[in-house]
Amino acid sequence: MYRNKIIFLLFFIIIVAIILGIYISKSSYIYQGDGNIQDAHKELIEHIENINDINERKNIIDFSLQYNLISEEESRELLN
Repeated sequence: MYRNKIIFLLFFIIIVAIILGIYISKSSYIYQGDGNIQDAHKELIEHIENINDINERKNIIDFSLQYNLISEEESRELLN
């Protein structure tokens, strides 16, 4: 009897953990309201294009290149 209660409790905890995991991942900032995943690459390119200070723009482009967030071709286009 005691063993059945423990098995039921563990099963219940696992089900609740799965449901909470799905809820937390779906409510995170990655997903938009319509359920699609945001395009962070596109947002980064738009952000860099909107920077007016050439030194700040160059620093962000260098950082993005260093961590492979943008390609070298995109960096050349953004610097011009």
